[in-house]
Amino acid sequence: MNPDTQQARPRSPEQTLLSARRTMLPSEILKLTIDSFRTSKTRFMLTALGMVIGTASVILVVTIGLTGKHYILGLLQKIGSN
Repeated sequence: MNPDTQQARPRSPEQTLLSARRTMLPSEILKLTIDSFRTSKTRFMLTALGMVIGTASVILVVTIGLTGKHYILGLLQKIGSN
């Protein structure tokens, strides 16, 4: 094996993120993010659409659950106690 070549050692995602924070300025990170959004508009729009649909579905499921609970409790209260 040639000593001049460096082997890439495996890194955890936390180590990579920490290294990027130490070597990149916040303005560079923002510029990279904006460029990424510009070049892949379809992926960005699909991601945003997925977030909206996911959030709406969670709200809908919780609302249906709470409404059903109130409906059942109302029916039980109409029956009354023994």
